[in-house]
Amino acid sequence: MNRSMVLGVLGCGCVVHEQDGQVVTVPVVTHQSPTIVVIDGAPWVDAAAAWVSYDSFLGDFVWTYEAWVNDPLGPTDVVAVWVDVYDEWAGGYYVGSFEVFPTSDPFYWATSYDGWSSGLDPYWGGYTADVVVYDYVGSYSWVTIAVTPL
Repeated sequence: MNRSMVLGVLGCGCVVHEQDGQVVTVPVVTHQSPTIVVIDGAPWVDAAAAWVSYDSFLGDFVWTYEAWVNDPLGPTDVVAVWVDVYDEWAGGYYVGSFEVFPTSDPFYWATSYDGWSSGLDPYWGGYTADVVVYDYVGSYSWVTIAVTPL
């Protein structure tokens, strides 16, 4: 009589069963599923803006930076946005960097800095800003925009 009953699966990758009154151990051939490799491209800036305005309550100028960003793996893969300001009228002199912060909308990042802390001249028209976006794996890209003076 050829009767077969599975008794259990062992952690070693074997099936143990009884066949004609004898316990038989049979190795299980497993096929590994294919490895999925996600190729993560660089994040990008869809749009950006930078301008200065006067806040009468603060009695100071306020520099505002905004960026709409995305990433091949979605906007939540973006971990940082920075604005690097240059003075093009002074030969591209680096002026400073300003961190831009996430909002409740994962695509939209924004920040404002008081005039006294920025060190920027609100009437100077020679500023440009590199809006740089970074993701979890360190990929990045940027766009260069003009900063709108008063």
